[in-house]
Amino acid sequence: MIPQYEADVVVVGLGSSGSVFAGRLAESGQHSLAIIEAGDRQWPKVSTIPAAVFRTLGRSEYDWNFETEPDPTRGNRKDIWPRGKGPGGSSLINGTIFVRGNPADYDAWDKLGATGWGYRSVLPHFRNLERWHEPDQHRGTFGPLPIEVPPYEYELTQTLIHASRAAGFGTTDDYNGASQLGFGRVQANQRKGRRVNPFDVFLVPHLKSPKVRLFTNAEAERLLFDGKRVVGVEMRRNGVLQRVMARRKVVVCSGAIASPTLLLRSGLGPAEELRALGIEPVVDLPDVGRNLREHAGVMMPFRVDRPTVNQHGSRLGMARALLQWFAGKGPAAAATAQAVGFHHIDDPFGRADLQFHFSPFAFGQDEMGRLVLPRERMVLMAPSVNHPESSGRLRLRSHLAGVPPIIEPRFLEAERDVATLIKGVRLIEKLLTTEPFAQHMRGFVDPPPADDGEMEAFVRERAAPLYHPVGTCRMGSDAKAVVDPALNVRGVQGLKVVDTSILPAHVSGNTHAVALMIGEKAASEFAA
Repeated sequence: MIPQYEADVVVVGLGSSGSVFAGRLAESGQHSLAIIEAGDRQWPKVSTIPAAVFRTLGRSEYDWNFETEPDPTRGNRKDIWPRGKGPGGSSLINGTIFVRGNPADYDAWDKLGATGWGYRSVLPHFRNLERWHEPDQHRGTFGPLPIEVPPYEYELTQTLIHASRAAGFGTTDDYNGASQLGFGRVQANQRKGRRVNPFDVFLVPHLKSPKVRLFTNAEAERLLFDGKRVVGVEMRRNGVLQRVMARRKVVVCSGAIASPTLLLRSGLGPAEELRALGIEPVVDLPDVGRNLREHAGVMMPFRVDRPTVNQHGSRLGMARALLQWFAGKGPAAAATAQAVGFHHIDDPFGRADLQFHFSPFAFGQDEMGRLVLPRERMVLMAPSVNHPESSGRLRLRSHLAGVPPIIEPRFLEAERDVATLIKGVRLIEKLLTTEPFAQHMRGFVDPPPADDGEMEAFVRERAAPLYHPVGTCRMGSDAKAVVDPALNVRGVQGLKVVDTSILPAHVSGNTHAVALMIGEKAASEFAA
């Protein structure tokens, strides 16, 4: 006999979107909730230290460690694609960088058929989330999620921002406010230098409610159907097969990799491909797993004449940084970027074509290919394509649960994306050779070629994912869209997808804030 549970709403996945969605529904008290999460809560909470991302990435208790197929657009390179595991999802292992995106991003969504997702529609939900220190019409000050400028500031950060003004990039005091364009200090989901997990903020206060039941160490294996209606989820919890039945809705919030994987394994996807794997299709949805978009960037480490975070890589340096962190300061409280910049070239919607990250450290690799912090005075700049035309796909490797999907990224299939990255590399060269930063610049570790004809090979060889996958359950009003603008999966009843897999086009910046907003908006409209 398979153990069975029941609730009004079953939520699958407690990443950033799922934590907000489930927390807001629990707060309303209108529905009983059963929440399924494949990972578990970890103790001690190492992930609370922002810089501990370098310790949690790649560890199986925090990270799914997906691996891509060889990418023919980048010399058949493979990538490890981190995705967070445990309550909080990828917010446990991200860089804590909080970027809403450009207002024009959301207006473009609306024009692409995601009606009701224009900037004026999503802005109230961003504001409801935030607790930002300077109230204005663009920012929220009373939300539950603290947003702050991290307390640690690298000594060359302001120098870089001054150089960006001199080089014509401009600056911004708040890229999440009235204007995104220009360079400015990074904002982070932190409180006094400590990472803030949306699971802790939105859901933990309601876990003692009799209407909320959380299943951890429980991996959803497939959706359960009554005809074309989704009525529950079959999960394997601590090795035991169990079922959770939904009286009203199943809401999948497992992210751009796991959400389409669950739909495909349950018979929602390209019918012929599913039959070839022995899966009987429930609804033929050819675009499940397609439209996979990612921010491809070029990591550009360079040497400077000032000490960097790399000098904290010794045991003594890490111990000193940890002591400073307990006091709410120091390099352990740093986000993975000190400053970010947004630059418009020729995007037809007026969005920023490029994002730049400036980090106070730079990695190298040891003889085994593992990331290390060289003791040199090195920092990093990275340009990335905000709105890639290139798209990949995700498909099943097997009908069996627990088998990772096949991920085919094709990051630089579109020539426009290559051209944009080349412009980004050249713009960084200009920025770093502009005073007052130029006097501190001591050369790139891997200098870009001076010959423009060699730049395409340079970019293709070095482009890498920034770990912002989206789009695999695309939202729209057309017949090929996987979900409609209300986030209902087409062709079935009782099923929603609520996470960044729904994005019809990528956003200008990191995706954590967008994931939070999606959960907030979906919960608000669900409870209405």
